[in-house]
Amino acid sequence: LYKSSAQGLRVAVYGCKHDASAFETLIKQACTRGANYAEEPLIDNALQGGPKVFTVAAIVSVCPVQPYVFRTYQYPEPPAGVNPGGLGFHRMGSCKMALWQAVRASSAAPYYLEDYSF
Repeated sequence: LYKSSAQGLRVAVYGCKHDASAFETLIKQACTRGANYAEEPLIDNALQGGPKVFTVAAIVSVCPVQPYVFRTYQYPEPPAGVNPGGLGFHRMGSCKMALWQAVRASSAAPYYLEDYSF
């Protein structure tokens, strides 16, 4: 009937996803230190000092699944004529997303909550 138990699980929970707005509100509250801290881009948070940090989410809408790196730093532009993928450190990602968006994307329960896209 199904090729794998994972496919069976997907069929069983398809259409049963919950609204994520309450979860997003809780994340925003947990990420707030100042007036608009949760809404500031990660790169702006880096200006407050501290180590460079990142978190990884998965882009599941493509095959094979690709990592997406939310980070508090930006890579320098590669030299002209250099393939950035060949350097091994350029991954899909951004430092322009808000902290709560990084937490939401990396902690999403895809079988239970609506997919998160930005």
